[in-house]
Amino acid sequence: MTRTWGEKVRFLGQMILIFIVATQFFHFIRFFDLRTSEEFMLELPWQRFILLLFIGILGGLIFGAVELNLDRPKFRRWSYGRLLIFKAFTYFFLVKFIMWVGLIILTRRSPLDLDIEWARDMINSRVFWVSLAYFSVVMSLISFFRAIDQKFGPGVLWNMLLGKYHKPQEEERIFMFLDLKSSTTIAEKLGHLKFSRFIQDCFFDLNEIIKPFQAEIYQYVGDEAVLTWLTPRGLANNNCLALYFAYRDRLESKRDYYLEEYGEVPVFKAGLHYGKVMVAEVGVVKKEIAFHGDVLNTTARIQGQCNHYKQQLLISQNLLSHLQLPAKWTSASLGSIQLKGKMEEVAVWAIQEN
Repeated sequence: MTRTWGEKVRFLGQMILIFIVATQFFHFIRFFDLRTSEEFMLELPWQRFILLLFIGILGGLIFGAVELNLDRPKFRRWSYGRLLIFKAFTYFFLVKFIMWVGLIILTRRSPLDLDIEWARDMINSRVFWVSLAYFSVVMSLISFFRAIDQKFGPGVLWNMLLGKYHKPQEEERIFMFLDLKSSTTIAEKLGHLKFSRFIQDCFFDLNEIIKPFQAEIYQYVGDEAVLTWLTPRGLANNNCLALYFAYRDRLESKRDYYLEEYGEVPVFKAGLHYGKVMVAEVGVVKKEIAFHGDVLNTTARIQGQCNHYKQQLLISQNLLSHLQLPAKWTSASLGSIQLKGKMEEVAVWAIQEN
């Protein structure tokens, strides 16, 4: 996912804070019962604090930089196994480098004044190997929880750990059903293998632009993605509509790539609606956060009318009435529509960009 410079700075700050806490905690559990500081080679507590603070800042900066680098599109296309092995080796040598810097400071040696005997003593010391194991575990755990958070979606893992949705909760949310236009024709043309790669690329591009609009990806269903917002987030800056046009522009900017790879430029149609839903944690073997309510069914039905009215973006009047459209967008009423499975008609509008 593409990050702004502000997001990168915040992420590095978080990593630095985590490493400072981890370093100070390691010092506490390793040396709290020692009556002297000879093993640590620094006599005064403030000297040890400054050293550990420096190591924490250095470790957080380097680890954060590595994680940001591995967030690039090139690495996100790797399998989890390959990325896990690559990270394991990278972090092992990263920890050794940070410890090497720390031990040089501890022994007050110049890097140019190292000898084989000193290096052997350093590697054979108990502190070195305990530290290596501890910080390797710290880095692995941070990386693991970041991967899990990306798997479930931002914030979902935290909500599950807190048990927020262990009992069903009512929330007011905006939903968008985003569906590939002419998917059957494209699938027949490309074949199932190439079509799967085509869908992968489409949803990869969706993830690249989603964060500034504060959307959550609820689920992928075939060639369809279901997105959701807590109502205030979706209404702010017209995020729920702006995301669609940003995604359309993203796909159009990659027209040459899609034509070269697949001979097709993807076009997505979307339907939007909002209302109250029940949110609950479901499943035992495979847990997930699920939304239940008529809002989802209505949103899907609205999206299903796109082909009939030859429109790419449809929205319910209930949601539109809470938005303030800028001059660059126009809305056209399609009247009240009898949606399949609905007793009452739903007023629907088409949104276009000038």
